[in-house]
Amino acid sequence: SYGAYIQASDNNLAVPYPLNLQPNGGNVTVGTLNIPTYWSGYTVLQLGADNSIFSNTATDIGSAIFIGQNIYNDGSDYRYTGAASNEAGLLDMRSGSITFLNAPAGTGTATLTPRLTIDSSGNVGIGGTPSTFANFTNVTIQGGSSGSNLDFKNSSGTRVSAIVTTASNELIIETGTAQPIIFKTNDTERMRITSGGDVYIGNSAITTA
Repeated sequence: SYGAYIQASDNNLAVPYPLNLQPNGGNVTVGTLNIPTYWSGYTVLQLGADNSIFSNTATDIGSAIFIGQNIYNDGSDYRYTGAASNEAGLLDMRSGSITFLNAPAGTGTATLTPRLTIDSSGNVGIGGTPSTFANFTNVTIQGGSSGSNLDFKNSSGTRVSAIVTTASNELIIETGTAQPIIFKTNDTERMRITSGGDVYIGNSAITTA
């Protein structure tokens, strides 16, 4: 087998020293020879032809780092990197927030949609901006045109229950199989709705003499 390494050290390889790549500015490529000119204004690690880790040149407030798949920013718009139509994804980290975005297959200008955001206070937004109720840690699901749906599946991948909001803002709590919905306090069952629609309060079944 063959291999190679890059090591900054003394003559005996006994004392390691920092290894700086482009310390005076410039970008780095892995798996490709050329840095595209559209990366002007960014510091970039280009990974293959279409993917990258890049950051802006701001320091302190305003600094940001990104991991991009088939995406770059030309200074005003996000654009697909590849010439052929393909999907794109972006991880955007700035101001203590982390946002996951993607775009459908295309070329030219890309319209990225935020799919998941974790803000600097730990609030989570799925499909939209997290809610910020004071003194709470919030998880927000922003629905589509038909509403929003939180599915629960078993180990086989079968949908067994869900919490759903509809387009008319109804709230639905449902089971996907013939199982009850159980309400507990202090780890003790207080109410049960059976799969047949019977409601038991204080008991899990009707007791007959």
